[in-house]
Amino acid sequence: MRPPPQPTGAHEFAASPRWMLLAGGSILVLFVFYCYWPLTRFFFSQDDFYFLERASSGFRATMEQFFTTRPGHFRPLTKGLYFLVTWPLFELNAFPYHVVSLVLHALNSILAGLVLRRFGISVWMSAVAALLFAANVANLEAVAWISCVQQLLSTTFAFAALIWGVDAVATRSRGRMLTATTAYLLALLSYEQTLAVPLVLILWAWSREGTRAALRACTGVLLPMLLLMVLYGVYAFAVRGMPHDGPYQMAIGRNVIANLREYCGSMFAIWLTYPYLDLPRGLRGSHVVWGALIAWFVIRREWRSLLFGIATFVLFLGPVLFIRYHVFSFHLYLPAIGAWYLIARATDSLVEALPIAARRPVMLAAVCAVMIAATGSTVAVKKNTTNYVSDDVQIPKVRVLRRAVLAEQVCNDVSERWKRGSRLVLVYAGRAELGNWGNIKCAIHDGDALRLVLHQPDLQVDFLLPAQVSHIPSDDIMVVTELGEALTVDQYRVLARYRPLTWRFTETKPAQP
Repeated sequence: MRPPPQPTGAHEFAASPRWMLLAGGSILVLFVFYCYWPLTRFFFSQDDFYFLERASSGFRATMEQFFTTRPGHFRPLTKGLYFLVTWPLFELNAFPYHVVSLVLHALNSILAGLVLRRFGISVWMSAVAALLFAANVANLEAVAWISCVQQLLSTTFAFAALIWGVDAVATRSRGRMLTATTAYLLALLSYEQTLAVPLVLILWAWSREGTRAALRACTGVLLPMLLLMVLYGVYAFAVRGMPHDGPYQMAIGRNVIANLREYCGSMFAIWLTYPYLDLPRGLRGSHVVWGALIAWFVIRREWRSLLFGIATFVLFLGPVLFIRYHVFSFHLYLPAIGAWYLIARATDSLVEALPIAARRPVMLAAVCAVMIAATGSTVAVKKNTTNYVSDDVQIPKVRVLRRAVLAEQVCNDVSERWKRGSRLVLVYAGRAELGNWGNIKCAIHDGDALRLVLHQPDLQVDFLLPAQVSHIPSDDIMVVTELGEALTVDQYRVLARYRPLTWRFTETKPAQP
């Protein structure tokens, strides 16, 4: 009887000098911190305040929302326990939350290289792809937004499940099966995009050894993971149900193809400059890269590698493809492993097809390309964090960063200038084309930010336009500009003489009984 095959690449990693592995990992960590450090100066934004407020209210207020029959996402680990642990440590200091995000992104970059090595990619190309994963500006929002810990932490567990899962399939080890299943369970509790992990492992077995190997994996070491997948699907989709309204409203139609086109268009965005709204549309450079990759694998007749890479990308992207109006780049964080597999596999096959004398120049060119991409990515991150709306409106165009700036300004001004009460009415007095009212409402998450900052959990926060202000005491009112500047009525009366605002406030005294 033949001994079971060894895990792909495991012996090679074991034989590598320890200092080389440590050096490679250190380089990735240093690069991530250098590239994304500008993000640490930003405040919380929108959903952050909701989860922080729940965490400040205790365990039950945080966790009970995940165990009801009301439709909604099931993310108790990243939207519940994570904030329960970090809130007592960090409270309203955004800096350490950002540092945690940087650490997780650096760890995921290292794990991405290990996953690709397990998928049969060469050592040098796995390292190159890991650096590209770290540098890709399509990951900017996932790293910048504190609430996107769901993407970061779930990817950590998913990558660990893939690494141990490949080892379990290759060696039929029950110990590796147990660790892979545990990592998969933690991934499911973090984010629904990780649901496809066992399917990706089955596809890997098929791409390496054929249908029999895939069936053997299904009925063997991957069976516990498949059972977990079924149980999670039954609870999340049948018992609890997915959101049927709001930004995560689901639909099956043209939106699926449109979403796939938009996500593919931003996959290889090394120098992407983010617009204010969503992702850029139309034919982009990433579409050309996809076309070149597909053409290369078709010409080489490497059908299984092509199908495995594309299927991995689409399967991990699957849960968000059906959303009607919510296309954001942070959804690409986990699916990116399928795209970088295709890049790495195509480069490996190109090197293999060349004469031995020509291989080293190609490898050197790839390393130079990575260095250029890393430099471009660093410049792009800095540009995105200082990409102002206009010369006189200095807030970033990136949605999450823009709202973080607005939220910080509103919270600071209200805490300093407002006379405390049980009700706060915010009236918008800015120019809609620069910072609309809905944008500011989202930035402070409909008042959650103010309730948290002011330590008034029962505070009533209302948002009104000038035409809606009637019979409201002036002490309850603060006027908000397009830059998030919150003024008392008296301050507004003085400053309005010098500012081109769109209305003049006239206090209306309460009617006499």
